[in-house]
Amino acid sequence: NLGDSAAAESHAADALSAAERMVEEDRGSDRSLQDHVWANWTMGSVLLPTKPRLALPYLEAAREIATKGNEGGDAIHQESEANAEEALGHALLATGDRQRGVELLRKATRTLERISSQWPQKIDYRFSLIRALNGLGDALPVSDAAEFYEKAYLAAESIPANARNVRELMNQAEVNLRWPRWNASAPAAERQLKLEIAMRSLQTLLSYAPDNRSLQKHLAEARRALLR
Repeated sequence: NLGDSAAAESHAADALSAAERMVEEDRGSDRSLQDHVWANWTMGSVLLPTKPRLALPYLEAAREIATKGNEGGDAIHQESEANAEEALGHALLATGDRQRGVELLRKATRTLERISSQWPQKIDYRFSLIRALNGLGDALPVSDAAEFYEKAYLAAESIPANARNVRELMNQAEVNLRWPRWNASAPAAERQLKLEIAMRSLQTLLSYAPDNRSLQKHLAEARRALLR
């Protein structure tokens, strides 16, 4: 997030090595399995923005390990599998496999909708759901995306004020940045208000991570939209 991709790759590789050692030393442990999923997911996620083809095997491994661990249907394992499917879906989209990428994003979203509904007190599930809904919307034509953008917006609005943190700032930025896309006929003043909310959230986040390219890109998008 701070823009130091080389250091991120190094730390992710160290985490993956440690997770693989734990799997060997503690076979069958639920904790070591979860750590192995997340270590592969992290390695793939670090590589995804700039090296999507290199990210693919790590994200495939994360999904495979999570799927094996999810045989009992536990909500934590379901979230792990959904997160791995979501990241893999984005990697496949980035490398040209649109059909499978969208299928995985849809599957991840359905899982996260289900466990968010079953466990409304678990804010982390809603954070994951909002991200997945926005990602699925971005992968679809505008006419098909509105449903998912609206669900993401409503999920973000349902999060209690005392849960607001860096991830919630990102949620507010992303759902309000997308709001004009599915409300194109709304009054200009209302669309401008949503973009201004997104800009304030992005500016706060950039004060923490000024070199984050994704935040810079979103902020530039919000500014362009305001000038239209």
